[in-house]
Amino acid sequence: LSCQNALLDQGISALLLVTSTIGTPKMFGEFLAPSAFSLLDHWEIVPIQAIKQVLFFTKNKKCRLTFPNPAGAFSRSAVELQLAHRAQQKGGRIRADSPIEKIVPATENAPYIFHLASGEIIEAETAVFATGRFTQLTRASMKSVYFGLKAHFQHVVHPETLLMYSYPGAYFGIIPISDKTSNCACLVRREVVENMGSAKQF
Repeated sequence: LSCQNALLDQGISALLLVTSTIGTPKMFGEFLAPSAFSLLDHWEIVPIQAIKQVLFFTKNKKCRLTFPNPAGAFSRSAVELQLAHRAQQKGGRIRADSPIEKIVPATENAPYIFHLASGEIIEAETAVFATGRFTQLTRASMKSVYFGLKAHFQHVVHPETLLMYSYPGAYFGIIPISDKTSNCACLVRREVVENMGSAKQF
């Protein structure tokens, strides 16, 4: 969605094909680096929660990092919806819930050909791929190396601060995404969870 908005700002009208529903909660952190904060602010995507520092914790140590330029945080679902709205307002074309079943690569004499699950066929001279869903497209049977946990809760632990906790084989982060709500996310190596017996036990 950010790529599409950037292209639209350059006068390029791209068709965006999205496998899932835009605004669906996903297993992502919701921290925005200063460059992303600046770009979304320029696009009037609001309200972004300002993040001024990161506190890192290990078992025996604590470290503070202060940002020279504001970083931010925002619900990823809300960002998606606002970026989609901005793109559509500028004439962007978005096709959500449009899984691609097959791609015929472009050649010197022929365009890309996309076969959608709906049966529709789309041709394109140029294509940009976001490969996060690549294993779904190729139907590769890969077992994920990591296990993710994510939740929102109605409490702010430390205003304007990203808290990062390091554990053997895992990290855990808490960040305010509004003045009343925080996002917490954990990424852990699968064998750590399996050794504990279950995700709940971990």
